[in-house]
Amino acid sequence: MIGCIQAGHEEDIALIPEILLENLSSRASGVLALRHLLAKTGNAEEIDYLLGCGEEAIGDRYNRGGGSLSKAIESCVDVGKPRDPT
Repeated sequence: MIGCIQAGHEEDIALIPEILLENLSSRASGVLALRHLLAKTGNAEEIDYLLGCGEEAIGDRYNRGGGSLSKAIESCVDVGKPRDPT
């Protein structure tokens, strides 16, 4: 993979490239883990909620911790929705 991550804001330490990369990799590994679990169990429709128990808080400059990692992972994986049969 080749890419570039730039600082989101020069005055906000939460938006430095290292933190942004950490948030991105946490989300990506969480999505992969959930997809692996769903591939093994096949019960995506039965999941109503994803709850995170970590201490992370992913937000922007004015929304500190407004988005949980579990919500970010859920947005990348269809849980609680019927799967497309194709």
